[in-house]
Formats: sequence, structure tokens, C-alpha cells
Amino acid sequence: MRNAPKKRHAARKTRAAALTVSVLATGGLAGAMATSNAASDLTSEVATVTTTPPSTPIPSADGSAATPAPLQPEATSNATYADGTFVGRAASTRWGDVQVSVTTSNDQIVAVDLLSIPSADRKSVRINTAAGPVLVSESLTAQSANVDIVSGATYTSKAYRDSLQAALDDASVALSAQLAAT
Repeated sequence: MRNAPKKRHAARKTRAAALTVSVLATGGLAGAMATSNAASDLTSEVATVTTTPPSTPIPSADGSAATPAPLQPEATSNATYADGTFVGRAASTRWGDVQVSVTTSNDQIVAVDLLSIPSADRKSVRINTAAGPVLVSESLTAQSANVDIVSGATYTSKAYRDSLQAALDDASVALSAQLAAT
């Protein structure tokens, strides 16, 4: 009797190809973001207009002349996030914790790092190795924690969003504290 050739799982090549595409897309997006951040740095500067009060004294009600006080610019900002790296809280899933850190610069999310992700068993490693880069890529594209759930990694995706939102909330609080200090 002849030995039959060993059958391979039909989806094996498809999964490997999808992982390769995901890794390449993440690298391409990171390069594109770095390029677009450099260009946006040049165009995002806002001109400040200074108004000078009139130099002629303004007569007051009692007849004496008073020079108006110079106008003070208001400390306002359209920014959302302070510059820096902020660590989100660990979000628990039934297979382990998910925790991320986010780096912001010029009110942009420039990097998201997975600090912990479920990896207690081979299935978790397989799922999260594929889902992690997709989640990071989507959050860099969306510039928020509002990312789609990755099919097959629902718990990880939800925990990722929770941890990322906590880190972005910390970045917003830090910006508020900076503005209040000025």
C-alpha cells in the first residue's frame, strides 16, 4: 500500500498571506504617517494676530484722559492631546490583559505600542499576532480609539479599544493641566 501525500489545511496559505499583507500594510502606513506628519508640521502652524490699542488717550467720564490697557490674547487651544507617551489601563479579557501605550505629538497619534496582549496558549498567540497589527494600524488611521473589531479577536479588540481610550483620556487631561498652568 502506498503512503498518501499529507494533506495540508486549506486555510494555512491564506492565513499566512493575510498576516504578510497585514505586516506590510502596517509598515507602509507607519512610513506614510511619518511622511505626512513632517508635511503637516509645516502647514499646521497657526499665525497669531496681535492687535495694538490706539495710542491716543480716551477721555473718561470725569474728563481725565486714560490710555487703554493693552489687549491680552486668550489662552485657547484647539489641540486635543498633550505631547508625550501615555499608558492606558490594563483591560481584562477572559484570556488575559490587554494594555497599550500611545505616543502623541502635534495633536496626532504617532505610535501605539502593545504592552501586553493575551498569550497564554497557542490559539491566543495566533489570534493576537494577526489582530494586534490590524488594531494598531486602524487606530493610527482613525486617530482615535474608535476602531472596528477584528473578526476572531472580539475580546482582544474591545479590550484594546478600552486601554487605548484610557491612554488618550490621560493625554487630554495632561493637555488640560498644561493649559491651566499657563
